[in-house]
Amino acid sequence: KPLDSIRMDSKEPQRASYERSDVCAISAASVIVEHVVAFEIAAALVDKFGGDSVEEMQGRYQLYLERAAQQKTTAEPKVSPRVVLFSRRWGRARFSV
Repeated sequence: KPLDSIRMDSKEPQRASYERSDVCAISAASVIVEHVVAFEIAAALVDKFGGDSVEEMQGRYQLYLERAAQQKTTAEPKVSPRVVLFSRRWGRARFSV
């Protein structure tokens, strides 16, 4: 419903025009959070596979996938389950391959 207001030029009471307003910030915040997460994922990819160009990063990523596939088929993990659980408890999982 419109709120009470005044006209600035004549100082007369008047009802303000009704405009829809979003009083919940969750929907607006979700867009911001989505972009922050995308930026952090991109930063992590640059840290892991960084290079001077996207093509160089793609090449390093492909090499990473190939080596991971080789290690998955040829070797057992070198980390005991206890170490992985302990590391996850502190917010970071550490695997040495």
